[in-house]
Amino acid sequence: MNLHIGKRKLMNHPKLVTVVRIEDVTANGQVQVSWPKGRNKPGRWVTTLDPVHLLDITQKPSRPRPENDNAYDYLPLWSDIPPLYSSEAIPLAEQVVHIKLFAPAMTWYLTEFSEIAPDGYPWLAFGYVRNEAEPYYSEWGYVPIDELRDLRCPPLGLPIERDLYWEPTPFGAIRF
Repeated sequence: MNLHIGKRKLMNHPKLVTVVRIEDVTANGQVQVSWPKGRNKPGRWVTTLDPVHLLDITQKPSRPRPENDNAYDYLPLWSDIPPLYSSEAIPLAEQVVHIKLFAPAMTWYLTEFSEIAPDGYPWLAFGYVRNEAEPYYSEWGYVPIDELRDLRCPPLGLPIERDLYWEPTPFGAIRF
């Protein structure tokens, strides 16, 4: 297995499945890994585990059929969304929208995502947020994915969902 310090791997552990960073490999073959603590919590969790629990994330799973997909998995491992700031030179109309999230009054079109932003903020995405009720208040900006997971939309308290049938599309080709 390719165990280089600083590499990202998928930890498939009975209590947790998340993307981790390899911090160290001990003499007895155990691997020290870390991952962000979460929204508004500075620092990283650190643990040591057997390398059997690490999967190579370069071997991305294929996109499942929509009926087998999870609408509440906002950024699935099979998505090819580029990291933050990687498409700054591309005009907004040509940027590819990889993920579409929606709620009754808002829609998020995500073009970039990073697990850890350069300023240290975890799970941050960039994209266009469309206010369906008042389109004049729609704008491009940064979206904290952890905060979206916690939101519940009134009056029924529905969570935000990912459009399972969305195909990556240039922003200029989207019709509102």
